[in-house]
Amino acid sequence: MATQTLIVKYVLMVFVENLGDV
Repeated sequence: MATQTLIVKYVLMVFVENLGDV
């Protein structure tokens, strides 16, 4: 379960970074 939270955090960070690029 801990890994799932880590993946969600990573995906969220990447998503925010992509949003900032646009």
